[in-house]
Amino acid sequence: MGPLHHNDQPLVSIIIPCYNAEAFIAEAIESALAQTYPHCEVLVVNDGSQDASGSVIEGYQDRVRYFKTDHLGACHARNIGLKAASGKRVQWLDADDVLRPNCVLSKLRFSHDRNTIPICDVAAMPGGKLAASWNKPRYDFISSLAYGTPPTPAPLHYRSDLVAIGGFREDLPCAQELDLHLRLLAQCNGQFLTTGEVGVDIRTHNTNLSRRVGAGMHQTVISILDRMKEGNNLSEVHAVAIAHHRIRACQQLWRMGHKTEALSIYQRVLEELPEGVQSHYFDNIEGWLLKCLGMQRFESVRTITAPIAKKILGR
Repeated sequence: MGPLHHNDQPLVSIIIPCYNAEAFIAEAIESALAQTYPHCEVLVVNDGSQDASGSVIEGYQDRVRYFKTDHLGACHARNIGLKAASGKRVQWLDADDVLRPNCVLSKLRFSHDRNTIPICDVAAMPGGKLAASWNKPRYDFISSLAYGTPPTPAPLHYRSDLVAIGGFREDLPCAQELDLHLRLLAQCNGQFLTTGEVGVDIRTHNTNLSRRVGAGMHQTVISILDRMKEGNNLSEVHAVAIAHHRIRACQQLWRMGHKTEALSIYQRVLEELPEGVQSHYFDNIEGWLLKCLGMQRFESVRTITAPIAKKILGR
């Protein structure tokens, strides 16, 4: 990639929400200020921190734009920053993560058109790395939900696109990035475009998100996907991809003991699958049910699924 032309040098707003991150916030701010791309503004939103984060941030007041808010969560803080941002592009950064010097510049060089969102790879701290399962030349996120959603700081967004969809939803307990990316890509009918370079170091913690939120994580994912299905004119490919991911979430609910809810979701999703869906997928789901239920209970459930299969698959 060659140098950026003058007309391709927009102001980039780097937005950092901070809550009780006194040990990390200085490193995050320093990494934002050290970007090799010169046209950046750094906004730090203190989400009602109870530690010394505010004092640390105040030491940078001549170099960053500093905002304070009550403790209403990271998504609220991000939205405060989004409303105040002056840049044409937006780079998110969590208070305990670090941007590599070329993070913004490398993504700007991959901004080919308005329907592609450049994303970088991420690495884990300390040492090691995160598997970048979205690392494909062009990544149709909706069709590839099984690969997961890129972390918050991986993409470089157009601010106007984020504003158009209302920013982050503040009512979700988890999976906010999934929701944002689904709404954003549906809005612009776009794709992620990967740079192939590591641009962010993400600090991993001992607490595993799915373990911490339990079944609530999968219930939230299902509600997000239901809303996505109902609120957009999806292509058949995307509708099937969302149906598949909803069933994967209900499988996780089953494993956590929420069996009645899981079967209810399973039945509803099968009824909504587009006509002509590949029959082997239905076979795979029946195989999963057989393994979970055992033959006797599977046969009783199959009295429900068999008519659906006949309707969908014509068998």
